Amino acid sequence: MIEREVAHAIATATEPLAVATVVGIRGSAYRRPGARMVFSKTAHLGGSVSGGCLEEELARTGWWHTRSGPVVVTFDASDEEEVRRGTGCGGSIDILLERVGQRSVDPLAVVTRCMTEQRHAVLATIISSTDRQFAIGTYAAIHDDRVDGVIHPALGSMIADAKAALKTGTRTVTYATQNGEVHVLLEALVPPPHLFVCGTGPDAAALADCANAIGWHVVVVAPSIRPTLRTRFAHAELVADSVDGLVTRVDATDRAAVVIINHDLDRDTACLDRALASKAAYVGALGPRQRTQKMLAEVGRDIADSRLHAPVGLQLGAETPREIALAIVAEIQCELAHATGKQLRDQDAAIHSTPPTDEASSSWPRLTESSAA
Repeated sequence: MIEREVAHAIATATEPLAVATVVGIRGSAYRRPGARMVFSKTAHLGGSVSGGCLEEELARTGWWHTRSGPVVVTFDASDEEEVRRGTGCGGSIDILLERVGQRSVDPLAVVTRCMTEQRHAVLATIISSTDRQFAIGTYAAIHDDRVDGVIHPALGSMIADAKAALKTGTRTVTYATQNGEVHVLLEALVPPPHLFVCGTGPDAAALADCANAIGWHVVVVAPSIRPTLRTRFAHAELVADSVDGLVTRVDATDRAAVVIINHDLDRDTACLDRALASKAAYVGALGPRQRTQKMLAEVGRDIADSRLHAPVGLQLGAETPREIALAIVAEIQCELAHATGKQLRDQDAAIHSTPPTDEASSSWPRLTESSAA
């Protein structure tokens, strides 16, 4: 998912930019391939590629590393000395460093476009190559309606592979050329979720704050906008709507979630009807199940709709408005990420699934610079 902090850093930058992107991991790592940070000649501007152990180092040396063009740097925290020092997660991380303008395709411009237009895309980034005509760095961007960059005939299946990555997630693919092999990270770019909050009470404000804090875009739908609401929802987009336009607004966004929390039966009923008529991936209704059943019966809709969560939220023992907001946001996160919500200590498998890759990737040539995390 595109991080809002990265998009903000791009939009507010006043100096030349560079970007660090996780392109490979071995063993345990805090961030996954596709995680990125934006930096300048002297400062870390936004985003992250680790839990905090690499950002300062990259901001200090990243501009120097890219003096001759994009480069992949390996940070290895798997050796005994680093483990003893407690540095990193015990794994090895490959990070691509590149300045904006070093390649024909600007990865930060692609990220910005996905955010502003609420569209998916795939960034194709060459992370290793034994064919000299293919240089390391961002190579192409594949959108639904266009391709930025020129796809070499030797990489002819890249567009099809990229479209598959949009469905299955970020992956690495190896392409055989006449003069060697090219290893490409196909990164699925997905805008942050939009949360539509139908309601303006203290619990709606807590929900908006919680979602905003983790980088979601929050839209508050109200019958009218009073001055006090601009203070209560200072970090949300306020929309005055009789709910007739809810479907259009929801369907224009990516991965939308709607939570109905008006505390007004008639308006809640109208919002529930409109939300279920939209393409929202998640619809939550506050209140007891019987109340929701009554609203559904009035508008002729079925409670069996798998998108509907009523009562809304996970069972966290929540009582206060902020605790309830946490339970709701946690449930939405689980649904959008297709996660179970089970406790990690009870999970036998690795926390993160390994990004799909082809069989040849295990023997990649290591065209990298090495450094300890």
